[in-house]
Amino acid sequence: MQVSAQTAPGRLTLYIDCQQVECDLDYLRQQLSVANFVRDRQSADVHILVTTQSAGNGGQQYQLQLIGLQRFSNLTDTISFFTEPAQTENDVRTTMANRIKLALIPFLARSGQLEQVTVSFQAPTGTTVAVEKDKWNYWVITMGGGLNLSGDKNYRETYLRGNFSASRTTDKSKVDFSLYNSTARNTYSFDDVNGKSTLKTTNEYLEANHSFIKSLNPRWSAGYEFNFYKSTYDNIRSGLSFETGIEYNIYPYRASSSKFLVVRYMVEAEKRNYLEETIYGKHSQVLFSNELGVYASFRQPWGSVSSFIAWYNYLHDISKNNLSFHANVELRLFKGLSLGFYGDASLINDQLNLAKGGASSEEVLLRLKALSTSFNYSTGIRLNYRFGSKFNNFVNPRFTNGR
Repeated sequence: MQVSAQTAPGRLTLYIDCQQVECDLDYLRQQLSVANFVRDRQSADVHILVTTQSAGNGGQQYQLQLIGLQRFSNLTDTISFFTEPAQTENDVRTTMANRIKLALIPFLARSGQLEQVTVSFQAPTGTTVAVEKDKWNYWVITMGGGLNLSGDKNYRETYLRGNFSASRTTDKSKVDFSLYNSTARNTYSFDDVNGKSTLKTTNEYLEANHSFIKSLNPRWSAGYEFNFYKSTYDNIRSGLSFETGIEYNIYPYRASSSKFLVVRYMVEAEKRNYLEETIYGKHSQVLFSNELGVYASFRQPWGSVSSFIAWYNYLHDISKNNLSFHANVELRLFKGLSLGFYGDASLINDQLNLAKGGASSEEVLLRLKALSTSFNYSTGIRLNYRFGSKFNNFVNPRFTNGR
């Protein structure tokens, strides 16, 4: 379909809202010149809310929600499309522009702009359409790695990492295998009372994981996870765990791109071997624990919210527990003004892995070992206000380095 524009009074005004999604707005303005673009939804005839969620093949499912405002307040529509992981940014933006053009036809019709629209179809190449068989049976394999070298006269760092994953996702189940390893070696040279000294450190982490999730019905699912790990920072020579649980979604999973609210309960059995004796006199131990969490995500015209709260405790001693909280909020207060904040916090009383010998001053300064703490947190706030001309149809890429 081709949509061409003429200068006409009263033509559509669009507000394209890409929440946590990369959208090429300059390209969309060029392709959708049949409409005026505005910077605030209060000035728009159509609010186009763009959201995504990950697809099983490593690509994305895009959902375009068209919300009629003002003269179109009783007209809404939703359209979706999938992208493949190998598609280029140009492929994605072209598909998005074409889908928006199709979805805008009812709005153009009601605004008397159909004379500016031309629709064309491509005929099928054959009389029948064969269903293509997936030779990979929905499996997606990812492999990667990297080496970083940095330094100066007094410092050298070597950082090596590698990863592998294999996953299969359908509407009935999810299967995943993954492996991640990283090693950081650092050499520090400095002057002290004994003259020139050298400090060498090594920080290693390894994790191998397998998980399986089964869809029970539109709201219920169950699953399990095996995990093997090693961590010098956490005083873990080796750890092996098995976790299983169940999850209930307040909303059907098919609505998860715009609203997601689940309650999840998990139980875990874990065997640990420590690098050093712990503060509880343990060189190894078997632990049983459970976790209850509530996870939420909402993406709506008024903004977006994602949050969770989770309670975790060991079954042999309920006083050894952890309460974690996360929130990220973006709110449109009124025309041109938006408020955002995020926060993470944990009440920590479950550090069974702490080394009995503590940490040296060098290990503390370089954060090479976990230290005893009863809490941690991070938070931030942001406020944005935009004002000026409500129209922004012009595209000017000069002095932008092509970005």
